[in-house]
Amino acid sequence: MTEVLERELKGWAAKGILVRIQGVISNLEAQRQMAEAKNYPKIYNIELNADGPVTLLGARAVFEGCSDGELVEVIGYPIINIFRGAVTVQVEALGIKNAESEEQQAQRRTLNANLAALSSLKPARNAFPLLPMVSVDLIHSAASSAQVDADFFNGLGGLIERCSVNRVPVRITSAQEIAAAIRESEADILVIIRGGGPESDFAVFNDAEVLSAMAEKTSYRVTGIGHSGNTTLLDLVADYSAPVPAEAGAHIRDQLALLVGLVSRYEKTIKARETQIEELSVDMELIQDKAEKEIERLHSSLQSVTKSQPARQPQPASESKLPWVVACVLAVIVILQFFL
Repeated sequence: MTEVLERELKGWAAKGILVRIQGVISNLEAQRQMAEAKNYPKIYNIELNADGPVTLLGARAVFEGCSDGELVEVIGYPIINIFRGAVTVQVEALGIKNAESEEQQAQRRTLNANLAALSSLKPARNAFPLLPMVSVDLIHSAASSAQVDADFFNGLGGLIERCSVNRVPVRITSAQEIAAAIRESEADILVIIRGGGPESDFAVFNDAEVLSAMAEKTSYRVTGIGHSGNTTLLDLVADYSAPVPAEAGAHIRDQLALLVGLVSRYEKTIKARETQIEELSVDMELIQDKAEKEIERLHSSLQSVTKSQPARQPQPASESKLPWVVACVLAVIVILQFFL
């Protein structure tokens, strides 16, 4: 089978059968650089995402002026290749043109500029505040029909009592208002939420000014923008990105519950240590009482021995050591009193 395929189909090209394919081009720049470095006349393995993946090749001149991410229309003919018994079909491009409308081209240029701005920001991750009460600035739509703030509060649940929430209504389609509200926030937690809508409404959350303002904040940043299918560049800057506004509130609730549990365990540990210290203090008092009684007994023994000894008579070796024993006991008492 492999021999038949290689003999009959390898390098087969139907140059009389032209096809027109429209899709988003990718992997072009990397393959172009490889072709230039190795001085290939053609560029290979270019990917085109149409209804399914299509592999392109073509002369380097054909792809001049094209870049990754563009919606293009390609005219070419199919080529069949055989490699280790596997059949692959590619399209050799004879011509290529941009298929985007002026509006689409402008949107893509804006998105690329915002991506470049995001790459230059390199925001750090901020930790959830370890506080018994937290202040929250909630940036949300000022539209009277917007009910997503209610979803957020439902997500907070009973732990809302540990939050001081400041509502910040803005025009949710204005990048300038959103960026200004972000910069003015001084709360421990900054939350940005909005409901669903057309994809064009979410472009504001890809804006370079909004991304820059968010990246500068040292507070804990949470986003709950749109529905689970909506993703924005602002979600990449946030410390936590929730799929929906209610989940943003639930995340803060869960973090507060975890903090309450940690504080409770810490308080129990402190109480147990205090109990141990009290017990040790009682034991030390008992030891001190015993030491004082022992000193009194030794003093009495010393006085009785001194009275019973004749004047200038040498003391036995065992009795001559008694003052040293008393001195040692006194030293122990002094040390115990110092630590108590």
